[in-house]
Amino acid sequence: MGSGEQAAIEVDGVEINESDIARAIELQRANLSRQFGEQFNEDIFNDQFLRQAAVEQLINEKISLNQAMKLGLTASARMIDETIVGIPAFQDNGRFDRDQYLDVLRMNGMSPVTFRKALVSDIVVNQAQAAFALSGFITPFSTKFKTALDAEERSFEYVELEAKDFKGQVLLTEEEIEQAYNNSLERFAVPEMVSVKYIEIKRADIIATQQVSNEELQAAYNEYKQRVSSNEQRQAAHILLETGDRSLKEAKALATELKQRIDQGESFEKLAAEYSDDIGSKADGGDLGITLRGSFEESFENALYSLNEGAVSAPVETEFGVHLIRASKVITDDISSLADMKSALEQEVRIAKAFDEYENKIHELSDLAFSITSLEEAGKIASLPVKTSALFQRDGGDGLASSESFREAAFAGNVLYDNEISSVIELTDSAVILTINEHKPESVKPLSDVKALVVDELTFARSLELAEQKAKVIAQAESADVKWNKVTTTFAQTSAADRVIQQRAFAIKTGEAVSVEIQGGYAVVKLNSIDKKDWQTVTASDQQIAEERDANSRKALLSFQAWSKDNSKVKLKNSSI
Repeated sequence: MGSGEQAAIEVDGVEINESDIARAIELQRANLSRQFGEQFNEDIFNDQFLRQAAVEQLINEKISLNQAMKLGLTASARMIDETIVGIPAFQDNGRFDRDQYLDVLRMNGMSPVTFRKALVSDIVVNQAQAAFALSGFITPFSTKFKTALDAEERSFEYVELEAKDFKGQVLLTEEEIEQAYNNSLERFAVPEMVSVKYIEIKRADIIATQQVSNEELQAAYNEYKQRVSSNEQRQAAHILLETGDRSLKEAKALATELKQRIDQGESFEKLAAEYSDDIGSKADGGDLGITLRGSFEESFENALYSLNEGAVSAPVETEFGVHLIRASKVITDDISSLADMKSALEQEVRIAKAFDEYENKIHELSDLAFSITSLEEAGKIASLPVKTSALFQRDGGDGLASSESFREAAFAGNVLYDNEISSVIELTDSAVILTINEHKPESVKPLSDVKALVVDELTFARSLELAEQKAKVIAQAESADVKWNKVTTTFAQTSAADRVIQQRAFAIKTGEAVSVEIQGGYAVVKLNSIDKKDWQTVTASDQQIAEERDANSRKALLSFQAWSKDNSKVKLKNSSI
């Protein structure tokens, strides 16, 4: 694109730029926002989370595309067109609708040209994946053998022993309780906490004091009008001549001929319908709709924005082929009156004027922090109140303490132990200096505060041990005072038995009895019989055959993807990734 943007990642020599990552992040954010609606939580789906997911996605996409290109796979113009008209999102009542096509692309920040480019990548990647997925195969023996295993039935008995039923047998001494407490002191640790006194300069307070003159307001309005004028949109149309079935020289020659015919008065729309290879726009005279700057490839866009309204460009070469481009319409926003813009512009002026004063206040505060030993004295000089925070920890807090830089300053050695005033801490919209108000060193909750919890946990642990002992006794010699539950089932079926019990029944021999830990206790499971199916006599259903074929196809595809990753060179050029 000629932007000189430095690559953030390189996959087998193919670059991924920061702008690619930014677009992927915004797309993921938009998709998640639509998916979760009001439940979308920016604290969970934060920039770090989205960036990590976007980087991983882009790397995997590039690996898949690179491997597909190495296989010599391509996407013909016809294949691309058939894919576009077959996408349900672009259809109305089952038929391709051009207006809907353009609207959907516009909503996703894409032009028809960039969408076709992305589609080429998707098609060749899907071709490669399909080839490897279809390479998975099954044999009649493997299908029948798996069907026989799936149909095998086992009859077993089980008894559950809940730990709570042994609670009455547990007697704890004070020494045992104290020992359990001492063994878990880290669980009862109370982290180090501080409360601080601070002085804060707020940007908003300084902005509110600024006065705006008529001259400043008029200057701001003039700048506003200039911004609006530069925020130009264009409605574009093009005739695309692809170079798949013709040479570049032939495409340029045809484009030159069509340009001459247009200059001589022939209809751009009719020529687009007859000659353009862009199925998404040719039926509508090549119209690409209204777009902002940045929607097209650089050479295409430079040509479009150099045209007067209604003018047609000379032939323009892009990676998609050769274009004739028309600026069908030039659109600029309406300029609001000064009266309508007055409030917003006055605030802009206040913010701009407050910038220098805010910076000066920060310098003054920094000088005070260096020269004054009392925060109260600094507050009087700066005419700012001294405030007190709630207690907070090193790794988190509320209000200003939610800022990592604020907490780091509070826990700095010179502030925490020498009671010095911190240097200025610049936050998003304010700046503060602080000193310690209260310091609570790390401590451990006394046994008296947590004794009930220790007793409950120790009692459960002892009860669980008793349940385990009882289960082992039952497993070794059948007990007459136990009520057994009987079950006959296949491995995959759901039964009255806990899933852990059922899985264990399919892992032991006939006549064997074993104990197994379950949630809240133990169980004993005893296998009585196995009804095996003869693989030679079973018949696999069409669904079973299809399911095994799908499973093998997935394995083949996953194997190819893993091989592709292992044989690709990924270089991270940005340490923040």
